[in-house]
Amino acid sequence: MVTFDTESLLSEFAPISRVLNRELSRAVTDVDVALGSGGLDLPVRVYSTPRTHLTRAVAHRLIGQAEDLRPWELNPFAGPNTPIHLYNGQGMTTVRVLHAHVPAFVPSPGSNHTRRAFYVNTPLDSLEAVPALIQQQNFLVLWNEDPHTGEVNLRLAHTTGIWKHGGEHQCDLIMDMPSDEEEYFGTRFEPADEDEFDKYLLPNELEIDEEDGDVGLSS
Repeated sequence: MVTFDTESLLSEFAPISRVLNRELSRAVTDVDVALGSGGLDLPVRVYSTPRTHLTRAVAHRLIGQAEDLRPWELNPFAGPNTPIHLYNGQGMTTVRVLHAHVPAFVPSPGSNHTRRAFYVNTPLDSLEAVPALIQQQNFLVLWNEDPHTGEVNLRLAHTTGIWKHGGEHQCDLIMDMPSDEEEYFGTRFEPADEDEFDKYLLPNELEIDEEDGDVGLSS
């Protein structure tokens, strides 16, 4: 049973859903157009990771220019490979945006100590009547691109612990972040279905390490 204020959580993350859906979609299109018009042949099947890095860099620039993200802000100094790290105006809630090759997949934290600490959060249900977002909480926003339609899909995840590469994820909240505002606010929370992730055993941790560089999750 969900005991925290779900309406407040949806309202809190609405700007992120709106801006990331818009700007990641735009970045995917911009990269496709740039590669096509520039004659640079990087097929998705073979060069998915380099294309992801390019898309993230473009999205980073667009998100930094967005005027409707507040009270959230982009941390421009999160790392050398343009990782997308967001924090709210009070600095109490932080979000790390990661690419997931499989829509229903939550990447493991890997071996980086700062990243592993980022994954350890108080379970939302244990907060009871205390609003979840007044405590220091870290969230992931996972994005992927449909290879056939180019459509960007977003999911919000709240991790409560660490797990090994290929192991069972530790999340107490996983929800879609649709681009349609009415659909977004119509979200109903259900416990994360751990069985859904059993068959997705190989996260691309190399891609995550390259994204972070040598800088921890300080945002």
